[in-house]
Amino acid sequence: MLVQDNTSMNSFDIQLTEQARKDIFEQNHPDLKNIIVKLLSDQSFDEITLHEQVNWLFDSFQAVVNYGLNNAEVVKSLVEYHAGRIFSSPELNLSDACRLLEAIHGLNWVGAVSLFDMRGYNRAGVQPFYHYLKQTQNRSKICTSLHHQNQAENLNIVYMIHYADVNRGNALGPMMKDLIINHTQQSVFNITCFCVQWADQRYIDELVSAGVRVRVIPQEISYKRLDELKQVLGEFNPDVIISDVASPVATWLYSQRVARLQMYLDPGYPHWNIPELDWVLLPGKSFQSGFDIPRNRASSVRITITDQVFPHIQDASINISDDFEYSFGLFTRLVKVNSELLHIINELMEILPEAKLLIVGSGNSDLITNWLSDSRFTARVTFINYMVELQCYKDKVKIFLDTFPFVGGLACREMMSYGIPVVSMLAGEWDELLKEQRDLTTLASSHTEYIQIACKLYSDHTYYDEARKKSSQLANKHNDPSIMIMDIENGIKQAIASLDLRELKQKLNG
Repeated sequence: MLVQDNTSMNSFDIQLTEQARKDIFEQNHPDLKNIIVKLLSDQSFDEITLHEQVNWLFDSFQAVVNYGLNNAEVVKSLVEYHAGRIFSSPELNLSDACRLLEAIHGLNWVGAVSLFDMRGYNRAGVQPFYHYLKQTQNRSKICTSLHHQNQAENLNIVYMIHYADVNRGNALGPMMKDLIINHTQQSVFNITCFCVQWADQRYIDELVSAGVRVRVIPQEISYKRLDELKQVLGEFNPDVIISDVASPVATWLYSQRVARLQMYLDPGYPHWNIPELDWVLLPGKSFQSGFDIPRNRASSVRITITDQVFPHIQDASINISDDFEYSFGLFTRLVKVNSELLHIINELMEILPEAKLLIVGSGNSDLITNWLSDSRFTARVTFINYMVELQCYKDKVKIFLDTFPFVGGLACREMMSYGIPVVSMLAGEWDELLKEQRDLTTLASSHTEYIQIACKLYSDHTYYDEARKKSSQLANKHNDPSIMIMDIENGIKQAIASLDLRELKQKLNG
C-alpha cells in the first residue's frame, strides 16, 4: 500500500506492490505526477519482478497521456533508463517487451512539437527491442519472394491498421479508412485491411460495406494474438504490406519478413529504422536528414482524402455568417501550442482589442493556463481542455490559427472546407504540404508575417472573403484520393526496383 501524511512527498511510504500500483493509477491520485517520479527513481525498483516493473512503466506512460501530466519528459527519461536494462534481460517475455516499446513510443509522441521530437523512440525503443527480438525470437520468415513479380496487376497489398476506430480525436483512423476504401475501388491491385491493434465494429462495417476485404486480429495492449496474426498473414501471403504506425506489432512482424516488400506510411514520425523496413512513404513532406531512414528508401506522398471523412461539408458557394462568436480559433493537441505561438497570440490580442479567441484541445494545459493567468486578455479567451466536433464550431470561428513547426492536419482541412481561412507558418518541416494544400496568401514565413496576415484577415473584409473562397476551393481540390493512391503505387514500384537492385548486389557479392 501507499501511505501519506499531510506534510510532504518525502513522507510517502512507498511499496512497489501490485495493489499499490492499482491504488495509485486507478484512483488518479491527486499527487500522481510526483508519485510516478518518486517510484520510478526508487533504488528498489529493479528488485521487483520484471513483469511488475513493466506494469509500473506502462501505467506511468498511460497516466501521463490520459491525465495530461506536465512531467512527460521526466517520465520518458526514467522509462527509457529502465528499458535499457529490461530489454537485455533473458526473463523478458514478448508481451511485456511490446508493452514497454509501446510506452516509449507514447511518451515520445505525447511531447512532440516537431518531426524530430520522436527521435528518442528509435534510439531508446526500437533498437533495443529489435536486438531483443533477434536474440530471443524465432527468426523464421514466412515470405521471401514476390510471387506475382511479373504480374503487377495481381499484387496482394495489405494495409496494417492500428487505430481502426471512429474516434475523431485520432485523425489517423479516419484518414486510413478513406484511403483504403478508395484504393480498393480504384486500383487493379488486391487490397486487404488487417486491423491489428484497436478495432471498432462500426469502422469495420464501413470498410466491409465499401467492398474492402478485412481481417480483424486486434492486440490492444495485451499482444496475446501475435502468433495468430503472423499465421494468418502467412496464409494470406501478401506481396506488399504497409503499416500506418511504427508499432511493436509492425516491428515484430517485419523483423520476420512477412512480405517481400515491407513499407511504412509515416503519419508524422519517421524515426523507425530496422533492416527489414524496405520503404517509407512520407505524406506531405520531403526527406530530411535526421529521419533515421535511408534517403534511397523513401518517397513523398501527397495527402488527398474525400469529403466523406468530414461530417456535413459545406459547399464553397454557401456564405457563412458574419456574426462570429470568436475571431480566432485554435483546435489542436495542446503540446503543439508552444511559447512562440503564444507570443504571437499575445501580440494579436494586444493589437486587436475587440478580438476573441477560442482554444480547444486535449493534453497538458499548464502552458496555456499559466499564460492566461498572467494575461490581460483572460476575459476574451475561452479554453476547452478536451476534443470537440469541429462542425459544431464552423459558424462560430472566423479565422483558424495553425500550429508550428508541427502543423495541423485534418483539423485544418476540415475548417478550410467550411470556408474558414487558416493562417500557417512555413517552418521547414511540413512546407511541402503547406504549399500544396494551403492558401499561399495566408502562409507566413516569420512571426511578423503571421501576425500581419491574421490582422488583415480580421479587419480587411475583401481579403477575408477572398481567402474564405480560396479555402473552400483548396479543400475541394484535395478531395480526390486518386492522387494519393497514385503516389503510393509509384512508391511501391520504386521500392520493388530498389529491392531488386539490393538483392542483385547481394547475389553478386555472395
